[in-house]
Amino acid sequence: MFIPDQPIKSHKDDILGRSAFAQSLADALLSYKDKDSLVVGLFGEWGSGKTSSINMILEYIKSKTNRKKKNKPLILSFNPWNFSDQNNLILQFFNQLSLILKIREQDEKTRKAGDKLLTYARFFSPTPPADIPFAETRDELNYLLSRQPHKILVFMDDIDRLNNIEIKQIFQLIKVICNFPNIIYIISLDKKVVVSALEKVQEGNGQEYLEKMVQVPFEIPLISKNEVEQYLFNKMTELINDIPSHRVDRIYWGNIYHAGLKHFFGSLRDVARYINSLKFSFEMVKKEINMVDFFAITSLQIFVPEVYAGIRDNKNLFVGIISPESPSRYKDRELCEDILSKTENFPKELIRDFVTRLFPRVDTLFQDVRYENEALFKWRKEGRVCSPEMFDTFFRLSISEGAMTRQEIENIIGQSRDKAAFKSSLLRLNQEEKIAPFLIRLEDYIHSDALKNSFENIVAALMDTGDFFPEEGVGEGNVEINIPIKILEINHQFIHRLTTQKERFEMLKRVMESVEESLYPLVKHLAHIHWQHARFVKRDVPDPEELRTVDAYQMSVLEEIVLKKIQQWAENGKLAKHANFSAILLKWMDLGDDRKASEFVNKMIESDSGLLDFVGSFIKRSSIQGNIDLIFSGELKANLSRLKQLTDLKSIERRLKIISSYPGFKQLEKGKRAAVQEFLITISKNF
Repeated sequence: MFIPDQPIKSHKDDILGRSAFAQSLADALLSYKDKDSLVVGLFGEWGSGKTSSINMILEYIKSKTNRKKKNKPLILSFNPWNFSDQNNLILQFFNQLSLILKIREQDEKTRKAGDKLLTYARFFSPTPPADIPFAETRDELNYLLSRQPHKILVFMDDIDRLNNIEIKQIFQLIKVICNFPNIIYIISLDKKVVVSALEKVQEGNGQEYLEKMVQVPFEIPLISKNEVEQYLFNKMTELINDIPSHRVDRIYWGNIYHAGLKHFFGSLRDVARYINSLKFSFEMVKKEINMVDFFAITSLQIFVPEVYAGIRDNKNLFVGIISPESPSRYKDRELCEDILSKTENFPKELIRDFVTRLFPRVDTLFQDVRYENEALFKWRKEGRVCSPEMFDTFFRLSISEGAMTRQEIENIIGQSRDKAAFKSSLLRLNQEEKIAPFLIRLEDYIHSDALKNSFENIVAALMDTGDFFPEEGVGEGNVEINIPIKILEINHQFIHRLTTQKERFEMLKRVMESVEESLYPLVKHLAHIHWQHARFVKRDVPDPEELRTVDAYQMSVLEEIVLKKIQQWAENGKLAKHANFSAILLKWMDLGDDRKASEFVNKMIESDSGLLDFVGSFIKRSSIQGNIDLIFSGELKANLSRLKQLTDLKSIERRLKIISSYPGFKQLEKGKRAAVQEFLITISKNF
């Protein structure tokens, strides 16, 4: 349930120890014997608990006098704010007070006083009586009220909500018009507001005027910072009671709380607004995001909304990391300073320090602090608002379409104990166009001890499904990735969690031998190992031995496994249709099987359709989908000079010229036409 922004009704709901004060004041009211009118003032700022105190005073008086049959006090709760902006405020007060005096159970003297009160009220109507003397009527009313046996307790709340003229009118009512015997007025108000109002509508000192009006002033006991803080903690504990304790970093929470959060709460009303806002959105995102950051961002939304809006609308200024040497650093700092200065109620230094703890990039803008790329993985895994992938969730209050929930990711990762189940999940994610966001988030769990026994299954499943995935993908936060490269990076990190080359080699050997449905991930990983050893690449110096995945002999064993896989794909006809045929073909040549590779190529290009497939495999295609046709780039994937070892390029040139001259060439798909034209241009220029 939401916390109602309403005063409490009973001492049972008192969490701040105000009931003792209310009881003492109620006892004093009941024990007052003097017949002269009295005005008791309850002073306190907005939200300090004035109305709650009145409710507890009334509760105690009613409980103590409930069994009295005679002389029990008569109680009128009159809220003048209900009649604000109306000319009949005074008449309404007379009517309500008269009803209290004239109820059937009252004695005759009290009822007579009620009747006379209505007569007296006519003098303050738009048409006052001309045939009744005012002074005699007032004297008779005073006499009747002094003789009737009851104390009349009139409670007036929310006086500080009235306009300036109405505030003065209330004091005239109390001290001049209705200054009757046996009436005690208990009024609540914010002293600063009322003093200011009185000074604006009359000459003289408002403070002195108020002191003349109120004989017995009481300041509502101040709510201590500790009391507000304890109330806040209690409500937050209720809110997160079903969140596992490991989801809340207590050290980080302490830093965030003391850096800024605690300074926002001055009253219970502040806490109520904050907790209600948290409750409204918490259930939608509580499993996906960092709890501490959510608490912090919500506090900015409630207490410094201009700063909150500035952060929300300038994502790239706050998320991720920036180098201290970046040329945009000083411009970004100026923009950030402008956003963080949009606060009047809190010191600018406080807001800046608070936001800096939430967004490390801001820390770099103002200080020479450097954060490495590894921090991005950590922030994303922790669901931090400073992560580019998580930022939007904090401000949209929902998971974006195509994104994955933390629970969904962890469920799939949990299936990695079973390689077949994990493979099925990867293929399903690909069908749902979620493979890119999953791969990005999978990196966050590479160093998790929970996956210690699943390394091999994960690596094997990714290698055996990689051919089914698109080459490019978009993850959360519109992060674009090359999927084959991302798979290589993930597998490399998992493999290097094993500490020795022997362990890594044995695992890679088992994985590569088990892969049946994909080929390119194996070729890609072997190419990476070749890079480490400076083999088949333009690189003079290899990686240090301790950084290489395997040693030279182990690499040769893996080469034999991959070569055998390539030959199998060539024999069963799948290689020619592979999306990455050209890269696989070149690696086939690297592995020293030129004769078989040449036989395969020449057989493939015997037909025109095979030749077009062959040519197309060497063209990088990038497209823009819009109101026009697809646009293809004509960049070649590889240097054609290597193909001279496999086939006659001039023969290919002649055939492509003939094909391009066919009447039906223009009916070919745009990609194949672009590939033919680019191939012809390249051959004519270089051969």
